[in-house]
Order: sequence, then structure tokens, then C-alpha cells
Amino acid sequence: MKKYAKIIALILSVFTFCTILCSCDALDEMRSKHALWQEDGTILYNGNTYEKIENYSNLNYELLTSTVYVTKENVPTLLSSKFGSYCRITKDNVIIYGDEGLYVLKEQYDQINEEAQKAINGEFDSCFLLVRDLGVKWEMMLCNSHDVQLINSILNEVTPVSYVGERMQPITLYKSTQSGYFYKHLGSVWYLTEGSYVIETTTENNNEMRAYIVPEKHKKDMQNIYLRCGYKIFD
Repeated sequence: MKKYAKIIALILSVFTFCTILCSCDALDEMRSKHALWQEDGTILYNGNTYEKIENYSNLNYELLTSTVYVTKENVPTLLSSKFGSYCRITKDNVIIYGDEGLYVLKEQYDQINEEAQKAINGEFDSCFLLVRDLGVKWEMMLCNSHDVQLINSILNEVTPVSYVGERMQPITLYKSTQSGYFYKHLGSVWYLTEGSYVIETTTENNNEMRAYIVPEKHKKDMQNIYLRCGYKIFD
């Protein structure tokens, strides 16, 4: 009996120890999502200060990847999800967004605020592509300067047509600010079954489609974009 009692005691000890470890992991997870309201209205998160941007539009919600709960200082971490303001934060920890508004990392406030004002005025100097992986997961790829120049050249040089035939492998195209935090839908890039590519856009009221067939001189560059997006090239 003493032998069995020792075994049971050992099992209980191991179980208790694992429970403690799991509890510590759960608490660490809560701490990683807990932010605090400061008296001046800013947010303190992971030792960094976030300041509010008052005016913005067209925030790129695709970049908000994690959850943060913002509470007053006297709210314990264990109750942060119950009494805190639910927010989302970008993967790079630069922007926190929730019902209370948009907050930006203090060190990057001037840059992001300038981009926000540009977006309000409809000024976009970059682009990004949104690619669907196996119909389930969406991935965003911010265009480099060469991609932006390529897209602008096609849209400025090519005379649009209304119909281009059978299309496949769509990539959604957006105009964006430099960082990609603010955006506006531009259209889509398609691969055509005949072996060429086309950029399709719509007018402001979305009632007219314009198709810009990619010239032969830009075909290789468009192929490279498709390869970087993970698509198979057929030609």
C-alpha cells in the first residue's frame, strides 16, 4: 500500500506542477496582451507609448493581427480581457486600433500621421497586392518601388479595353501610403489563358471596368510579381 501511495503522490505532484506551469504560461499570455491607459490619454504597451491620431481614413485592417486589452492601471492582468477595451495591433507593433480610435507608436507618430492625412486627401504613393492562398488565407505583399513604377507605367501608357477574354489567378491590387497602413482599392491583376497579363480597374462609381493589357516589354516583370506571390507561371 505504501508503494502505491508513493506512486499516487508522485503522479499528483507531477500533475500539480504541470498545472502551475500552464497557469504561468496563461498569465504570461495575458500580460503580453495587456496595455494601460495613461493620464494624458496615451496608451502604454510593452514599455512603449502610443499616441492617438484624430483624423484618418481607409485603415488597412489586414495588418491588425493580434489582440490587446487596454485598461486603467488599477485593473489586474487577470481581469484585463473582461474590463479592458478590446483592440487590435499590427504585427510590427506600430498601430493599435479599437473602439477608442487609432493609436500610433510615439517614435513613428509624425510619419504615420502624415500618411493618414495623405490618405484622407486621396494621395497614395505606393501599392500592395492581396493574394489568396488556397482560397482560405490572405497574404499582403507591399510593392517595392520597381513594382509601383511598373504598375503606373502600364496604367499611363496602355489604352484600356472593356473585354480581355478568359482570366485566372487573380491578385487584388490596392493603392496605398508608403507603409501600407492606409489604402484604397484600385482593381485586380489577372493572368490570361493566352499567356499575357492584364490590370483591371473600375471607375469611382464602380459601373465601368477598364482593362489594361500588359505590353510585351513589361511581361517579364509581371511574371516576377506572380512568382513572388507564389503563383505558377504557365508560359
